[in-house]
Amino acid sequence: MTDKSAEGGDIIKAKPIENEEGLDDADYTPNFIDKLLRNPALLPLEYREDFETVFSHFEHNHLGRAKTALEFILVSEATKLVLNLERYDRMKSAIFLNQQRSAGEMLLRKTHEGAAMQDVGPMLHAVAHLEAQQYFNNSAYKAQANSTFQGAGYAPDAVEGETFLRALPAHALIEKLIASAQKRLFGILKDLEARYASRDPEEKPAGAKRKTAR
Repeated sequence: MTDKSAEGGDIIKAKPIENEEGLDDADYTPNFIDKLLRNPALLPLEYREDFETVFSHFEHNHLGRAKTALEFILVSEATKLVLNLERYDRMKSAIFLNQQRSAGEMLLRKTHEGAAMQDVGPMLHAVAHLEAQQYFNNSAYKAQANSTFQGAGYAPDAVEGETFLRALPAHALIEKLIASAQKRLFGILKDLEARYASRDPEEKPAGAKRKTAR
């Protein structure tokens, strides 16, 4: 489209920029999901920011975004499963570390010079308890004790080995929990991706209601 200038020349008018009314930028987040994001159920050393980050990753990806209540529930469940998997890894480490003390005390009792004497069980337990304090807090004493363990026929990393054996039953159970959580997570993500891919990014789902402020 052109107009005439005062000098008689043509003025080319810029084409109006089309608005983005066709884009579906509505917020479909259900109110119960907003409540969950404000106060997710977390344990110590877990943070709401991490929950929100994982949630956002699943809520919107290259295939599309959540728009229905069911999709938001799937996103929420996938987020919880990811945090559960991270929690299981932390628990495995914590359980292992918690078993170090009892493993150390056991080796200190067995390698004590009075271990072969009769009726000294309570005394050895008390001595090993005190010596364990030094073992885990005094590097020089720890090196000396490890040398004693080796002299008695134990491996150089005897405490770690005994710790692993003590933690193994719990670790085996956690591995089953991890496998179950992974299976559920992969199933949910596959379902979400199929739902996103089947819908045009700008398509407004039939029956979907936009979130209304309260």
